[in-house]
Amino acid sequence: MFNSLKEYGLDENLLKECSSEEFSCARVVRVHHSGYELQTEGGRVTALLPGRWKREKELIAFPAVGDWILYEEKSKTTLIQHILQRKNLLKRKKRHWAYSKPIAANIDGVVLVQAFGQDLNFRRMQRIFTLLIAQGFKVSFVFNKVDLVTEEDRNRISQQLRSLGVETDTFFTSTKTGEGMDELQKLFFPRKTYTLLGSSGVGKTSIVNALFGKEVFATQETMKTGKGKHTTTVRRLVRVPGGALLIDTPGTRDFSIEEYVNEVGDEAFPLIHQYAQYCKFRDCTHQHEPGCAVREAVEQGEIEKTVYEDYLHFIQHAIKNSPKQKR
Repeated sequence: MFNSLKEYGLDENLLKECSSEEFSCARVVRVHHSGYELQTEGGRVTALLPGRWKREKELIAFPAVGDWILYEEKSKTTLIQHILQRKNLLKRKKRHWAYSKPIAANIDGVVLVQAFGQDLNFRRMQRIFTLLIAQGFKVSFVFNKVDLVTEEDRNRISQQLRSLGVETDTFFTSTKTGEGMDELQKLFFPRKTYTLLGSSGVGKTSIVNALFGKEVFATQETMKTGKGKHTTTVRRLVRVPGGALLIDTPGTRDFSIEEYVNEVGDEAFPLIHQYAQYCKFRDCTHQHEPGCAVREAVEQGEIEKTVYEDYLHFIQHAIKNSPKQKR
């Protein structure tokens, strides 16, 4: 039973919820303006939401790509009736948005894709990485378009990652030459769900095509400014050769940090957290207190000054923009 859906990640925890006499079970594989595309036991169907959903204000209450749902057929129309319990939800919020927007649900790993070029921003990457870790996601790095740079550029990025104390899978890839793609493919396990996250033009769609071994989705060339063009305009889940499930998303340059201020701490900066355990005061802010082991490590060169500055920038910016400070 549910053999087809098991290939799309249905596990033992969801089997009981899916065994409904009234409704059928499916996974959301595509979200677009006119509705939702579902992977059912019998194939793909397009579904809509019942009118009661119009009363919902928060966007995270709506189905997202990767959600498991219950649906029913009514008058030749497929209606989504319930969202099953989520393992997790990747969401995004900007300062001027009233509510967070869902990106993807029920994820086993996030692949943060950056590309060598004018758009490579290490501080932004650190900020997004920190937020993902704060939300409990397993994160891997991909630095794409490595064919455009020298060995020295690669070493510089590797050194910056080491200086952060980050221990995570890191891949240098080129979808044009194929370099690094075999190693990257080993990251993805059958029936597990991963989402590709990064700015427009970094090559997320090209990576999906490379994993298929052919151009399944159209791509566009990067603009002369170095900024990418939007290739993906809808969120979609695809099953690649080997059985892994990848969620390709539109370009995402940044996240607002204000709603995560209470979730983000030293743990998201591994080296800071390592030395913070030896501070004289448990609530040390690592800025002015006596006996601060973090500042001492910075002075002795054990923590890169740029890492310390990034940490202060992140925390101060988060506190400044937190709802409590705005009252």
